[in-house]
Amino acid sequence: LMVANASRALALVIEVLLYRHESCPGFWACTVARSFPALFYWTSYGTVVVYFYQLTHEVEGTLQPWSNPLFLIANSVVYVIYAIVAVLGAADVISTWTTLDSSLFGVLAIAYFSVFCGLMYYTARVAST
Repeated sequence: LMVANASRALALVIEVLLYRHESCPGFWACTVARSFPALFYWTSYGTVVVYFYQLTHEVEGTLQPWSNPLFLIANSVVYVIYAIVAVLGAADVISTWTTLDSSLFGVLAIAYFSVFCGLMYYTARVAST
């Protein structure tokens, strides 16, 4: 969480500097700076889901060895999709700011919803054991 908070502070500084040069909010870097720290928070929440997963399966005595590789793969996929959308925005392939904004925050919304579902599922399983 410390990295997530530090990245958010850096993003705010970048956003303020770009606002002073009147480049925001239509500039793609503002959208990336505003949404990038959410990836670190998503990784932190994913770590909590993996912890609850391992706790649940340890209590049940059925620990699965694939939880950590799956966590790393899921994180990698989300970061790569996010980077592709950001690069497409920088290259003006995604030409309008609202489309880029919607695309980046859409990726984050899907990622957060998936972690939320995993967290609720394993929290309920831990509570029931």
